[in-house]
This record gives sequence, structure tokens and C-alpha cells, in this order.
Amino acid sequence: MFDLNDAIKNWRRNIEEGGKIGCEDIDELESHLWDELDQVAKMGRVTEEDFSKAVDKLGDVSRLNEEFSKVHIEDSGLVEIIEGEVLAMSSGKTFRSDRFITVLLFIGFCGIIGWFGSTCWMVQGWMRPRHWASPPIALLFIVIFSLLSLVFALIGIPWGLRLLRRSERKMKLVIRSLIPAVILSPVYIFLGIAIIFSTPWCGGWVKAAFVGHNIVQSQLSPDGKFEAYVIDKPSFDPPNHHLYIRRNDVNFSKEIAKLPEDVDFIQKIYWSPDSEIVVFQSWFSLIAADASAYRIVKIPLGGEEHWRKNGTFWIDYNDVERIATIEFPKPGAFSYRLEGSPQFKTVKMDSL
Repeated sequence: MFDLNDAIKNWRRNIEEGGKIGCEDIDELESHLWDELDQVAKMGRVTEEDFSKAVDKLGDVSRLNEEFSKVHIEDSGLVEIIEGEVLAMSSGKTFRSDRFITVLLFIGFCGIIGWFGSTCWMVQGWMRPRHWASPPIALLFIVIFSLLSLVFALIGIPWGLRLLRRSERKMKLVIRSLIPAVILSPVYIFLGIAIIFSTPWCGGWVKAAFVGHNIVQSQLSPDGKFEAYVIDKPSFDPPNHHLYIRRNDVNFSKEIAKLPEDVDFIQKIYWSPDSEIVVFQSWFSLIAADASAYRIVKIPLGGEEHWRKNGTFWIDYNDVERIATIEFPKPGAFSYRLEGSPQFKTVKMDSL
């Protein structure tokens, strides 16, 4: 018949014969072994197979002696890996490493706060889709930051709580990890924002140095001599549109205008039939240029007071007048009609 007490005595004797583990530490290991067996005993009699499984969970005798021989006993205690968890053995008492648990919970709480903040930011961006008008690089990196925060939360919280179960200072450790996470949240959230914005910005300039800037729109003139195009230069919060005209026969390009960064972006490009006038239509203005003489006229469509007051963030596009039609009634002039208005307004380029 299997005798549990004799089995534990033999197991303890084998460890003592190894000479690597002190009596107090063996007592603690035996306490862990009894904890495992108590769980089995609740479901019935402990068998020899149950005992072997509990011993294997702690580690066989040779492994325990080998691992304990690597550890230096200091005033701070003895640290050993058992069942994948950190145990601190000090003054004859075993407990989960408070510092390790605190760090895990701190990482988890930071992940939760970062995930919540970045998710709210994404939702706000999706509710204002025009703010993410240009290739939404910033939104992509916000998604990445949100996913990384979620990974930290899913690693730190479950692991920390699993180790916390046997600690006698549960509430204290939770408070010690939660309060710094909340206090430091502006720091790591700001750091995350800086990484979100600076990474595509730096990458954009590196790419531009080797392959040129990103052309987001392009339109050839009817005679093929000119090309009107829009470059989206790297920026911390795109879009950052710059308007150009290129003369193809001499391969010469000239910048016509720069749109207000972050809020204004090009919708359409129009050429006159004689290839003399090009009109760039953006959300806030019409920008027309004489392709040969580079005379420029800008016609505001409203909304400028908003982005000037709030530093170009979160624009109310409903205050902007919308263009219904753009036509070229005669050489050297163009006409435009606003939505809701039956009349055309004509602009003569040579009168500017």
C-alpha cells in the first residue's frame, strides 16, 4: 500500500543527502508539496501517481539541488524558479517576489491606460474622417500603439494576478503598481504619441531622400506640356500638401502653394482646354495658376477662422462653402459656382 507520509520522508531525505539546500528551504519546499497534494486530497485519496505528479511540478531532486547550488543566499533572500513563478525565500518564509509582482501589475495597468487612451483617440479620429484625409499613417501607428498597449495589459495583468494569489499583501501591491501607472500615464502616453508621430515623419524624410516625395494627385494638361501635381511631404500629423506645376519639355517644376498643414488637402485638379490655367480645389480654397507666367490667385471658401483659432486641429468643415462646378468660359479666365447658388463667378487671370 502507498504511504504518503513515508513517500514524503523519503523525498525529503533524498534532498537532504544532496547537501545543497538548507533545512529551512527544504521545509518551504515540503510546504509547497503539501499544498499541491491538498488540492488532490479534496477530490479523493492521494495515490502514488498523484504524488509523483506533485513532485515533478516542483522538480526532481537532482534538478532542485543543481538549481539551488547556483543561487547565492544574501540578506535579501533566496530566489528560485519553481513552476515558472518567482519565489523569494527569506527568514524561513516563502512568498512571491513583491517587486516582481509590482512590476508586472504596473506594466499591465500602463497597458490598460494606454489602450483606453489610444482607442478613444482612434474613435474620435473615425468620427472626424476628414481629419485623416491624407494616407492615414498617423492612424495606422495609433492602431499599432493601441495593440502594443493591449499586449502589455494581457501579459502584465494575468501574470501579475496569478502570482498575487498567494501573496499576503494583495491590496498593497495593487496600490503600489496602480498609483505610479496613473501618475506616470501622461509621460508614457506622450512618449507613445511622440513615437506615433515621429516614426512616420522620420521614415517619410528618409524615403523622400532616396525615392522622392509622395505624389498624391497628378493631372496632365490637355496638350501634355504641363503636369499639375500634389506632393504630401512628411509631417507629424498629415496631410501636408504642396502644389506644383511641372513643365515637361524642360523638366522644370515650380511650387505654387502650400496648404495649411493637418487640415487642408486637395480634392480635384482642373485644366483649361488650352492648357493655360490650372485650378487646384481644396477643402478651404480654390488656387488657380497661370501655367506659363505662374500668376496665382487664391479664393477662400471659408473655415479659416477655425483652424487659425485652434492651431489647425479638429476643423468644422460644415462652415466651408462647397464648389458645385468649375468651368473655363474663355481663354485666360475660369468660372466657379458654389452649391446652392445659380450664378457663376468669373476670375480673369490677366487682371490680377
